[in-house]
Amino acid sequence: MQERIRLPEGIDRLENSVFEILRRWAKSEDYLFFESYWDKFKAKGKDLTCEHVARTLIISTNTALSTGTVNPRAMVYSAFLHDVGKLDDRIPEGLLNLKRPPTPEELELIRMHSRWGYDQLISQGHYFSALSALLHHKFTKGYPNILPSPILPVEIGEKTRIAGEHCARLVSLCDCFEAARYRENCFASGYPKRLGEREVKDVLLRENADLASLIVKLSSEGIFDIGIPISEVDINYTHEKSNPPL
Repeated sequence: MQERIRLPEGIDRLENSVFEILRRWAKSEDYLFFESYWDKFKAKGKDLTCEHVARTLIISTNTALSTGTVNPRAMVYSAFLHDVGKLDDRIPEGLLNLKRPPTPEELELIRMHSRWGYDQLISQGHYFSALSALLHHKFTKGYPNILPSPILPVEIGEKTRIAGEHCARLVSLCDCFEAARYRENCFASGYPKRLGEREVKDVLLRENADLASLIVKLSSEGIFDIGIPISEVDINYTHEKSNPPL
């Protein structure tokens, strides 16, 4: 197994890890493309987009290295640009870092970032990344669930689509963990307060029941580090809570 990427504190150290990942796995012809988007994310730093993107990228890359079922480069391409739609000018400044509940209109704008990111990346020919931008909120309650048809140009191929959807699902899991574990006092993220260890665990298992065994594995390896381990017992307990007897 290749060496994992450190998940440090502080934007400067996070940035070092981001560029370590890009040097190792980005294609040379795409490096400047990714670098330009990192600069855009940094410009939105007050909205916490930059830190979120960095942590989600690192956690997703380490997940790929742990599972061995997905190419780390594919995961990097999926994770780095999953939230690119948040850079869209249609999202007003400060909306992503609200200290109050968003209005229905504001919430609708926030939820459009997945489609706007997809449209932007499709237009730039980054089809693999576009899938992650579109699908990382596919199962999130309240998000638009009407997908374009075809989801990718037919000439791209079915294998690419299937691999892209698999990466997008894993990025969605890592995105969920990052938001629950690290975000605080931000209504737009869905977590207006800092969650405790058991709350993070419950969120992960409740919203990602299809990946419960993977969550246990990533917890045991410290990739999902919430201070307490997640076990098979937790899977059964959460399943019983979410499916009460009639």
